[in-house]
Amino acid sequence: MLRTCSSQEDKMKLFESPRSQLALHLFEASEEPIFAVNAQGIVRGSCNPAALNASQRLGKPALFPEGDYHRLLGCLDTVSITEVRGQFDGQSAVWICRPLPLSDEVIVCCSTEQARLRDQATTDPLTGLANKAEFLRDLSTASLVNTGLNAFLVSDLDSFRAFNNQYGHAVGDELLIQVGEVLRSQIRSGDKCYRYGGEELVVRMSGLINNLEFSRAIVRSRAVAFASAVRQIKLNGIDHQPVTTTIGIVMFPSDDCDLDARHKEADTAAYFGKETGRDRICFYDEVPADWLAKRLAAVGK
Repeated sequence: MLRTCSSQEDKMKLFESPRSQLALHLFEASEEPIFAVNAQGIVRGSCNPAALNASQRLGKPALFPEGDYHRLLGCLDTVSITEVRGQFDGQSAVWICRPLPLSDEVIVCCSTEQARLRDQATTDPLTGLANKAEFLRDLSTASLVNTGLNAFLVSDLDSFRAFNNQYGHAVGDELLIQVGEVLRSQIRSGDKCYRYGGEELVVRMSGLINNLEFSRAIVRSRAVAFASAVRQIKLNGIDHQPVTTTIGIVMFPSDDCDLDARHKEADTAAYFGKETGRDRICFYDEVPADWLAKRLAAVGK
């Protein structure tokens, strides 16, 4: 259980340093859970009513993302703020963590409001996928660094403009919603998908086995399953032809930090598939060299 405070004197004993006392004063009236936690999982700062209420109503582990206090200690060896995402009381939340000076403790604010605002800023409102801004942020932070191989898949619906013109933008939006749902159902739990713009979707696959032939087969199977599921989409009340998509893929090692270049290569592979027949799955390293040279010359690179 969290330790409760019966007096101002007891309250000050929880945080010995002047900076810690100031932090407690600042957060004391917060409507969001504020507390300190150390490497032994000891929680202090229950004078914050929201933290005390959460602990009593939900149990102490509810204060931590996925019930694991270790996830909050990543900033102990830094001087910067660390943020951890997760679920708190059934809602998306962000734990904002800052190390307390001259201590082994981290002061934490668990904010569902910050998570809501960030979700709005990073999520495509139509499909619910991550948006282009989030994709570019991921590229800039080189968030793919891990062991194994990585891949980008760029999916572009075939003849989507003609579909929109024939059935109207409302029907086109419904199609995009269903395609987004299909995509989420076909990717692995650790992968991330984005709506880059219009009908273009991007999948980021990371942590693949460090065996190119094997991982290539895994990536291709995911792409085939997604393309097949898209063909099965049938919009209610609309007599339309099967929807198809062209997918460009690039694979690369985990220490490759030029993610922008890799994304452009996957996009180029998708463009090649569009130009040579549509409804295709194309790996960048399979694009003919003469076609690629003409393409690069055409775009001025």
